[in-house]
Amino acid sequence: MGVSSCHSAARWLATTLLVALLSACASQPRDQVRVTIGSGPSEYQAARSYAALYVPYAMMATAAYSDRAVLNAEHCPDTAKLVNRGLSKDEADFAFHKNVHTWITDLQVRKWECRFGVVGSLPCPPRNPQCKLVGGLEFHVWRRIDNGCREVAIAFRGTDRNDLGAWQSNFRWLHRLAPRFDQYDQVRENIGTIVRRIEAAGCNRPNVRFVAVGHSLGGGLAEQVGYAHPKIRYVYAFDPSPVTGFFDVSALLRAAYNADHGIDRAYESGEILSLPRHIIEDIYPPSACDPRVRIIRFNLLTGSPVEQHSMEGLTENLRLSAATRGHPLRPVEGYSAAAQCGEHPAQSHT
Repeated sequence: MGVSSCHSAARWLATTLLVALLSACASQPRDQVRVTIGSGPSEYQAARSYAALYVPYAMMATAAYSDRAVLNAEHCPDTAKLVNRGLSKDEADFAFHKNVHTWITDLQVRKWECRFGVVGSLPCPPRNPQCKLVGGLEFHVWRRIDNGCREVAIAFRGTDRNDLGAWQSNFRWLHRLAPRFDQYDQVRENIGTIVRRIEAAGCNRPNVRFVAVGHSLGGGLAEQVGYAHPKIRYVYAFDPSPVTGFFDVSALLRAAYNADHGIDRAYESGEILSLPRHIIEDIYPPSACDPRVRIIRFNLLTGSPVEQHSMEGLTENLRLSAATRGHPLRPVEGYSAAAQCGEHPAQSHT
């Protein structure tokens, strides 16, 4: 097959997939989600229950985009600074900060608190002290306190369009000849230190749940730490990057760490990463167990593929969907199903 034929085939495949995705978006009701386990069949369910599950994690994923100027000494979002107009770059930035302020207040009502964060980069590993670090990393470590620490969530920021380190991490395969220690490398090598730090802060009981969350690039980073550390039992990835660092973790470690592990990839139909993610999932089909990958497609936003990729917009619409009267709330939390999928191969879509 010639080069022109290959290009034509690639264009045909991309066009076909795009038409399919847009058609699905047009036919999916706003109050429903499409749920798929691994590469199995899909079914439609009420959106409200999934929205209610995701709202707090989506709020954390959105808060991870907070500028350094509105963070406190522990690099967590500061509620007083968020409503200080003088710390925002412009009116749009201030509107975003006010939304984050509202959502942090909501998280506090749910007994969540941000314990610490990291902005910039994490250190090189001892075996490679001269590694070429990239910047742009930001994440916050949250804990839910209810008669002791019940749950820990590590929330990673997605791509800052003005940050070189984020783009170097997104296109990491372009740097194979001149390797850089990108954000995937940094979180993979340092996740053990992060876990030990939050355990030392009182979240060290056996029944404490550790989850990772993130949007876009942040979703890819969340999946990476899930593959790389046995404590991270669940991942909530929103509009996630198709780059997850899966093969950066050895097959032996993945097999050990991914037992009873779950990943939710929740996304807006038509958002800009849905097409490349769909192509990758056709090449490397997601698993139904160890890890159990559950793919949830919403249809809540309008606009261009870039506009539909907005984490702020998705969070607000998840909040509204969860508050909508109509469909009764039912349990859709996937933690137990992921833990039991090896015992019960035929899984329901919850």
